[in-house]
Amino acid sequence: MTEPDHTTAGQPAALTRLSLTAQGPTPLPPPTDEDGNSPELLLLAPEDDCLVLRTALPRSHWLSVSGRKVRLDDDLPVGHKIARHDLPAGAPVRKYGAVIGRTTRAVAHGENLHTHNLESTYMAAHRRGFSAADRADEGETAP
Repeated sequence: MTEPDHTTAGQPAALTRLSLTAQGPTPLPPPTDEDGNSPELLLLAPEDDCLVLRTALPRSHWLSVSGRKVRLDDDLPVGHKIARHDLPAGAPVRKYGAVIGRTTRAVAHGENLHTHNLESTYMAAHRRGFSAADRADEGETAP
């Protein structure tokens, strides 16, 4: 029994693929999901206002966010949030389908959402050492 011939034009297939890659067209941009987001971004719920970084990314890295190309202004660690669309000042921000805070200023499409432009609206419920009276003084209601 003879071995099958895996050659193209007298060259082994692996070498042929290697040479085609080296001489082929420029690489395509990374694929995006059905919403037009780069694979480095994760949409947790369809109604979310933010996308979550799956990996740390460097400043000046280009991403596709909801079909638009944006360039990062800062180095961002894994887990940081990116605005899925423009958000006006005071807008609620949803993650996991729930409001996690509100913007403290207008936030542009693709901009990092963090403590410099996002105010938590749920942290008070997680604070320890505050009495119900303390929370009531701050305008919070007891659960």
